[in-house]
Formats: sequence, C-alpha cells, structure tokens
Amino acid sequence: MTFLLPTLARAGIAALATSALATSITVTLKPLVDMPLPFRPDEIAVAGDRAFLIGSGDCGNRDGLRVIDLADAAAPVVKGFVCVEDPPEALFSVVAEGNIAVVRPSDQTNTLVVIDAVDPDAPRLVGRITGLPYPAKAMRFLDRTRLVLRVTELDRQPIALALVDLSDAAAPLITSQLALPEQSSSDFSDALVVFGDVIYVIEDDIRIIRVTPAGQLEQIGTVPIPTLHWTMSLYVDAEQARLYAVDDHELRLWTYDISRPEAPKLLASGVQLPFPFGDHGPLEMEVAHGIAYTTTAGDGLATGKDLVVFDVSDPRRPRLAGGVAPLDARGMVMSQARELLFVGFEDYVLPNEMPASRGRLFGFRPEISQSWQAWLPALAARAGIAP
Repeated sequence: MTFLLPTLARAGIAALATSALATSITVTLKPLVDMPLPFRPDEIAVAGDRAFLIGSGDCGNRDGLRVIDLADAAAPVVKGFVCVEDPPEALFSVVAEGNIAVVRPSDQTNTLVVIDAVDPDAPRLVGRITGLPYPAKAMRFLDRTRLVLRVTELDRQPIALALVDLSDAAAPLITSQLALPEQSSSDFSDALVVFGDVIYVIEDDIRIIRVTPAGQLEQIGTVPIPTLHWTMSLYVDAEQARLYAVDDHELRLWTYDISRPEAPKLLASGVQLPFPFGDHGPLEMEVAHGIAYTTTAGDGLATGKDLVVFDVSDPRRPRLAGGVAPLDARGMVMSQARELLFVGFEDYVLPNEMPASRGRLFGFRPEISQSWQAWLPALAARAGIAP
C-alpha cells in the first residue's frame, strides 16, 4: 500500500488541493451570554468594554439609551439609562467611541444627540450636533474625536458629508462639509464606512474621501461598481483590508482590496451570496477575518430573523459557514477586539405584544474550524506537487 502513495498523491491530491479550502471553513457560534433586558433593544454600538443600546425604556412613549458593562464579557451588567426626549418617535441609530455615544433621534431631523457615559451608571445628554444642512442618514467615527456624517434631503437630493469635531462633547463643531452631487440612476444608498483615515460612500459608484491636513473633506477618487442595479450597503473587514459592497435586493457581493485605501482594487464582481432562505437579504452585517455575520429575514417568518454566517475569504466563492435561527434581531455588532458577536432582539412575552416591551442580549464567541481537507494544499506543496 505504501508504494501507491506517491502515485495517488500525483493523481489526486493536486486536484483536491485546488478546491479543498472552498468547503473547509465552519463557524460555530458558541453561546456566551443570554441576558434578559428590561427594554426593547433597537440598535447596538460597542466601544471598548461597553455596549450602548437604544430602545424603549422608562421614558413613556419615547426611547432612550442604556449602557451595558462588558468588562466580564461572559457576565454583562446592565448599567444606567438616559431618556432622549427630542423626538416623539423611536430612535434610529447609535454610534460610539470611548465614553461618547451619538444618537440619531429621527430620520427627519437635522439634530443629533451626544451622550457622555464616563459614569456608566448615570449617562448624561451633554450636547447636540446642530447646523446640519439636511437630516443625517449615516454616522461613523473617524477617530476618537471626529465623526463623519452622511446627510441627505428627504427627496434624496442633494447629498453631502459633514465632519464633526467632538473634542468638547458639550459643544460639537462642524468643521467641514463636502457636497456629493447625485449621479445615480439606481436606488438610493446611505452607505458610509471608514478605513483608517479614508472614507467610502456610494453614489452610483464608490466615492473615496479623505481629510486633508487642514482638516477639510476632499474627494480623491472613485471606483466603479459594475452592473449596479439596486440599493447598496458597504462593509469593511479591517483585518483583511477588504471593502464589501452588497446589493441588498439581488444578494450579490462586490469585493475590493483596500490595502492601499486610496486606490481600491476590485477582486470579485456581483458574486451571488448563498442565502439559505431565498430572496431574504441581509438586514445587518459585520465582517472580520474573512467571515461575514448577517441577520436576515428567515424563511417567511413574520418576526423571526436568522443569524447567518458566510466564509468570504475567497471573494469569488462565498460559502455558507454556519448560523443560528431564528432570532428577532434588532441590532448586531461585532466587538472585533474581543472576537465576540453581540445580538440584541425583542422578547415577545405575550403572543400579541406589538411592539415588545422587553428584550434579550445574546453574546456569541465565533469558533472557526477547518476540515482535514484544508491541509491538502500544504501536503501537495511538501510533495512538490503544484495544484
């Protein structure tokens, strides 16, 4: 039998090595936290060892922000709550950096709320970002003290970026604005992501923006999205230096190498994502280390959603790698520093409780494993066989 091994290797290992990695990745989401919440979480932002959740609380018909202490990730502690009394409706989104959280109270307001949680037991509303030309549709921290906003008129034109200095959280200052004239015949996109000191937005193509040494926003280039048809979202995998554009309707993926952030290089165009539930697209997505975690409407369920995991390390062949179903996920974020995934969802205590008055926080530790086939390329290389 031993004498057959070299022949078998040359006949079979080279061919197997070519496709071994395509099916070798499995992601198991190990439950770490299952924590009841005294409110309904709508969105989550994680900064350091704190999570900031917006949702219903002790504010009557208004929403607020709750701080969760994640110092012990396996045993989070619910901390203080602050009401945001600006709008009569639910809060829309939250971003956080350090002790500061910025909340978008409404889809139709030009004012954002700044909350300081230096004391997590007593977060305080300390300032407001005012003077924006249009309502903010997307927010991203550029660094600890600078916030980038995508602002858009309600009729979707015109579009602009704004840079906000939060060095003094009580007195935010808009330091730069950049108009982005609409050139798109496709559906509108609120996409805005940051990688290092470079900003990417979608407006027909991908616009590449930087902050000049003088602190001004400046467009430095564009990169096309071939065969774009529908509304797009953008995501960044900082560890892999990749930018992902997702067609939210047709479930297709465009992958760019951004190792040179000012000059993205297209790696794969319009690749179909293998969602297991037909045309139910991604609602939220986080990408890290070549693994994409998405919440998606699950198999026709009215309220249920599924947490689906993809291996996107090969941009030409994204693979289904795992998942959990169903959840009624209302927000998702991955704390990349700790390699944890936190998901907030509504807890329907009563059969017809709409909306839910309470929720839960799930925490998962993704565990990535590879089958024995993943070693075939290395075996082939040692045997001197080129796959």
